[in-house]
Amino acid sequence: MEQWQLLALLDSAVDGLTMGQICDGLGLLPPSATKLVDKMVRDALVYRVPNPNDRRNVIILAAEKGRGLFEQTSGRVARYEDRLSEEFEATDVAKLQHMLGALISAKS
Repeated sequence: MEQWQLLALLDSAVDGLTMGQICDGLGLLPPSATKLVDKMVRDALVYRVPNPNDRRNVIILAAEKGRGLFEQTSGRVARYEDRLSEEFEATDVAKLQHMLGALISAKS
């Protein structure tokens, strides 16, 4: 789930994201975000490049494999979200998404 969420964030970020932006976007603490990115780098889904504006930081970008995986799965996710919104009230769906996010964060 977190990998897909990171790929979705990167899909909307033209120039990649800093680790701080990833933490903010996913609601993760830095150690959890680093662990997630490290795993995704090992799986060739994302890669790091030096930040041209700050040599102390890196920029995270989606690799070709990661972009392909995101494209393959985003249709399935959209269909699932459509089904949820057909069967449940919007406030219930929002509560469920919030609870699942909290569960995932607690697990990290």
